[in-house]
Amino acid sequence: MFSLADYDFHARYACEALMLLQPQLEVEGLYRRDQDFVIHCPALTNNLTTLDGTSLVEWFAESCRPMGSPIRLLAYVPKGYKFVPLRTNAQRASLHGEPLNGFDFAREFQTWLLDDFPLVGFESGGGYVIVNVSRPLSEAEQTQVNTAARSLGMPVEVRLKKNSLNEPQATRKYVLKPESVSLSLPSAKVVKNKYSNRLAALYEEDEDFWISNRETIFYPQDVANVNVLKEAFSLNRPACFIDASVFPPHNIRSYLPLYHRIIMAMPLKERLATALQQLNVSQDDLIELVRIGRVQFVLPLPLHRYDLNFIELITESAPEAFLFSRRLAAASIVESHKRLPFMYPPFTVEEKQHFLKPFFEVESLQFKKVAQTIAESLGKSWVNLEYGWNNQGAMASIYGGIGTLLGNLIYILSNQDIRIELDSASASVQWAAALGATYCSFNTGSYSDYGAASLCASLYSGVKNQPTVHPIDKLSPLVENALTLNNDAPVLEINEVFTTGDIERLHKLLINKQAMAHPQAFLNDLNDKVRRFEVKQDRLTRLDIMGLGGAAAAGAITGNAYVPFGVWLLQYVLKNADPSRDLGGKVLDWCRGLNTFTSPNAVLVSRLRNKLSR
Repeated sequence: MFSLADYDFHARYACEALMLLQPQLEVEGLYRRDQDFVIHCPALTNNLTTLDGTSLVEWFAESCRPMGSPIRLLAYVPKGYKFVPLRTNAQRASLHGEPLNGFDFAREFQTWLLDDFPLVGFESGGGYVIVNVSRPLSEAEQTQVNTAARSLGMPVEVRLKKNSLNEPQATRKYVLKPESVSLSLPSAKVVKNKYSNRLAALYEEDEDFWISNRETIFYPQDVANVNVLKEAFSLNRPACFIDASVFPPHNIRSYLPLYHRIIMAMPLKERLATALQQLNVSQDDLIELVRIGRVQFVLPLPLHRYDLNFIELITESAPEAFLFSRRLAAASIVESHKRLPFMYPPFTVEEKQHFLKPFFEVESLQFKKVAQTIAESLGKSWVNLEYGWNNQGAMASIYGGIGTLLGNLIYILSNQDIRIELDSASASVQWAAALGATYCSFNTGSYSDYGAASLCASLYSGVKNQPTVHPIDKLSPLVENALTLNNDAPVLEINEVFTTGDIERLHKLLINKQAMAHPQAFLNDLNDKVRRFEVKQDRLTRLDIMGLGGAAAAGAITGNAYVPFGVWLLQYVLKNADPSRDLGGKVLDWCRGLNTFTSPNAVLVSRLRNKLSR
């Protein structure tokens, strides 16, 4: 059993947070004697301050150290204290030693228990987490408890609670209910009795996949060999991504002639009827499009936030048409490893601090504020990186992506606060990239995320490693003449007329005009098919090539090489890092060994105009 004597009281987390949030500080290690911990900071004085000028000692006690953790900052190591190594990557990935609330602990603990474990609930008291059970445990069940306790680094005590199963569930502490309004993902053990066996099995498979692979997802040895998407979502065919969860989608006929697969973030249950109206499609026709593989869904939010009856109908004929939150999270992280390697570097905390240090040693007044903002943003994202993705799945993209960094940079440079808009848009761009899809922005009439998404996509895809970007004006007039639908024609007939070959040829044209013989003849034929369905010509819409993500699209269309923003960042670290501080040269070797942007899928942001261009 993992006992109180082994418990680190979240001291290792506190030391790691200090090193990442104040990377300019010299930290020589964590030390322990019994239940007292100290962090050795050789330069510590009463006047030492944080980056924003706050007293370091006060900031650490009030804003960094987990409540109740017996840990202090000292300029020396007291006699009798022994060195404590920080957590390994594997421990952080599995939330070992992470400050968890009761619900977090319950979810993580239950992943180690088999279905027939007689669990009642959890309580806290006396420095232990109390596991209440309905009967005495067998030897095998006690082993499950011990394994879970060691994995999470928490001292656990098991107590028998008679007649506990007759209590109302509301009295059982720390069991996250599926109807919770929180973004936290509930354990499969909690939801298994709430959904059909088929749906519960799909949800459990998603959780099992994450638990089994999260260390490799966070810290891959070779990201090129990590494939986390289901086969149905790995098809190399033109796809678009639409966030229909709360935002209004276009008429589905605007997408069908252009993309083989339409991937949607499923509308929330209170939004489903409205979304069907905006898509201008019946529920039955939409389910049929799902069955034949033209429509797929991702569910980034907890399952209970969606219309379960609608989901159950789809699972009957197309169970592979769903990507649940954890699998989408895994795909997002893996793709970001390729595009923005600095967001998820495979380093220990000590190495991450070394990576950030050069940004605080910038002397140029012009770049100093930018450099420090980059380092502060990265440090904050790394502190709770593993916890956020474990807790919220794909929704962690909102505050763990490029949008947060970009929003902070824009704020300090222009004093414009668009961080909320960029956080939301960057999540959609990140999901689209992970799915190999074009992101189709939304427009409510009063707000469109097109600008925010384009900006995120440009940084996510890469910046030109040349002083100028080649114009695409020669291609633009050709593709601007491609028409698409915005009517009420039968969607299943549209699916039959606009063949896979038409869609793939159109995308070949977008990628490389020269790869097609007689592109204008092809477009004329495609437009003829569109006109057959549309009686009123003023309801036609045009595909606007300039809406395909600016710099991001230019690289994909013209074939020019782009260097990701992250690689530029690594070049800066290589130039300014102090090799003498690099632990074994790992940071510098990693920076030198990274390839430039090699993912075959460019992030594109498409905009479909509502009116015919005159």
